[in-house]
Amino acid sequence: MRKLSTSIEQIIIKIVAARAVWQASKVMPASKLTLWHLVLEPAKYNSIAEGFASLPLPSQLKIRRKKLAVPSGLEEFAGNLTYGQKLFLMNEEPFDVGCIMRYVTGYYYPLYSGQPWDEAEALQFGRNVLSSPLKDLYPVAIHLVNLMAELVEREKKLLHREPTADEKAAGVDRLTRFTELTSLIFLMDSFRCTEAAVLQKPYDDCLVRFMLAKEQNAYTERLTEVHRRKQDKK
Repeated sequence: MRKLSTSIEQIIIKIVAARAVWQASKVMPASKLTLWHLVLEPAKYNSIAEGFASLPLPSQLKIRRKKLAVPSGLEEFAGNLTYGQKLFLMNEEPFDVGCIMRYVTGYYYPLYSGQPWDEAEALQFGRNVLSSPLKDLYPVAIHLVNLMAELVEREKKLLHREPTADEKAAGVDRLTRFTELTSLIFLMDSFRCTEAAVLQKPYDDCLVRFMLAKEQNAYTERLTEVHRRKQDKK
């Protein structure tokens, strides 16, 4: 019986080994590829996955058992963001997998969970995205990246103010690296709330506060110039 048992064990080992070799050489059909496949075997699936970038944008993205709407344009996209999500999405990712994970989790976590924005929970939520089909994830992620670029460009047009000669001479450019921090401090003061509360504020509401502050500053500058001219005439 021991000989028979040993022979069976050897056969099982050979079957398992053969299956492992078959799985390693097997290429998953493109329609069934998920983000998991790209994470586990990038060398095998990278070239296939990149072809998904040119596929049409689906109207919905399936994450686990939920089907979630893909934003049709900038207004819908911005309307679903909190200020914390906007900051999260602005962080750059050097690789496709990281970019897909950041944009899909960053945009969809509150819509999927029904919970307030939470960066740590959103990152944990990313595990659910791994089982979503790449044929949908790629075009959706690219769409979200493009919408974010539109949002940033619109924000620049609405809020940009050319520095004065005096400001340039004083080195105003050195403050650029502190833009995120100064924006948070401004919003905390404007809403009279904590940093955590600011991150939960709708992005559109925060944009309005920035626009109002810009107009108020411009008015103050114009008023100061009017007073200066009056003084010069005297």
